Amino acid sequence: MWVRIPLQRFGPLWRNVCGVVSPGTHSTNPQHRRLAEGDGERKMNKSYVIGYRFQLRVKRWLEKRGWWVRMSPKSSFPDGIAVKKAKNNHKVLLFECKVNKYLSKKEKEKAQELKDKLKVRFCVFYREGREIKCYEI
Repeated sequence: MWVRIPLQRFGPLWRNVCGVVSPGTHSTNPQHRRLAEGDGERKMNKSYVIGYRFQLRVKRWLEKRGWWVRMSPKSSFPDGIAVKKAKNNHKVLLFECKVNKYLSKKEKEKAQELKDKLKVRFCVFYREGREIKCYEI
């Protein structure tokens, strides 16, 4: 038989272990909570967190402009695919998000290969200050 015990009894340690969000926080997703604060044992790398948040920002930016966006799982290449319905067909866009603007030589080769093989556009999103910009490969 399971017994339900209030979480308050265990204090902040229990919330950190379980990823439970305390009242008044903006996100109910435990992963977002860990990314924002870290839970002691599983603290995320700061540059990873910055990149992840930028990816989410780009995703929302594309969605506001009418694109359907699906992000790649893990840290795979490319970061995502976006599809937009046009009059007679669909526009397809593969994209990579870079905080510092530049792709490595290996990533450029992969991007060019995907672009040629699939006959789609490939864009790199980057930031300049708080502004989102992109260039096409």
